[in-house]
Amino acid sequence: MARKASITGGTKKVKLKPQKSREIIRKYHVLLKKQAQLKKEGNVAGADAVTSELEKLGGLQMYQQASISGQMEARGGDSSKLLMNWLAKYSKEPAAALLEVGCLSFDNYCTRSNYFARIDRLDLNSQDPRIEQIDFMKKPVPPDLYDVVSLSLVVNFVPDSGLRGEMLKRTRKFLKPEGLLFFVLPEPCIYNSRYCNEQSISDIFNALGYRQIEYKRTRKLVYWLLKMEERSGPYPKICKTLVNDGAKRNNFCIALS
Repeated sequence: MARKASITGGTKKVKLKPQKSREIIRKYHVLLKKQAQLKKEGNVAGADAVTSELEKLGGLQMYQQASISGQMEARGGDSSKLLMNWLAKYSKEPAAALLEVGCLSFDNYCTRSNYFARIDRLDLNSQDPRIEQIDFMKKPVPPDLYDVVSLSLVVNFVPDSGLRGEMLKRTRKFLKPEGLLFFVLPEPCIYNSRYCNEQSISDIFNALGYRQIEYKRTRKLVYWLLKMEERSGPYPKICKTLVNDGAKRNNFCIALS
C-alpha cells in the first residue's frame, strides 16, 4: 500500500524510533551490497528480486528518513557540529564555500553557524528543494571551488570498493589548494572490517594527497578532517587486501585502481 501524501502534495514523513532507524539502515545496506554482487555476477533475476525487497522496505526515501532520524540534533547525530568545532580551531575568519555531499537536512550546524558565505548541498534523492538532487560523481566541477567538502556517511553507501576510491579521489577536483575534506564513516568500517583498518585508510589518504589534521572515534562513528596537499603523477594502485580475518567481521574496503 502506498504511503499517504501530505496536504502539500509531498510524501508524509514517518517518525521513527532510534532502534527502528538503525534496523532500516542496516537492512538497506545489506540488501544494496547483495544487489551489487548479483549484478556483478550477471544474475539479473536475483538483482531484480533484491530491488523488490528494497521497495518493500520503503526504498531510498525510507532509508533517508531513517538517516535523518539518526542525525537529529536531539540524539546527538548531527556530524556537522564537530566539523564546525574543528574549523573554529584553524581559522577565525569565515570560510567562503562549503560543498555538502549527501546532505539529508538543510537545518544543521553548518547552516546555522553563518560561517560560510556559500553552501552548496546535494543528495541522490533530495527531500528538500534547497538541496540539489544529483549524483556527486556526475556533478560538474564549478569554476568557483570550495574551501571545505563534507563527505559524511556517504562513501559507506557506495556498494563497490573501487567506486568508493573514485569518490574520494574526485573530491580533490572540487577543493581549492589546501582545502579541507570532512570525512565520516561508521566505526565498524574501520575497526571491524576484514579489509580495512587505521593503517589502510591512512594509506588511502596519503595516496590521494590528503593529510590528517583531526581525528575522532566514537562508539558508532569515525571522523577525520583532512587537508589537501599538492601532488603530481598517477595515483598508486591499492587493492583489496585481507588485514583482519574473522567470521564476524564485515567486508568494507576502499580501493584505488
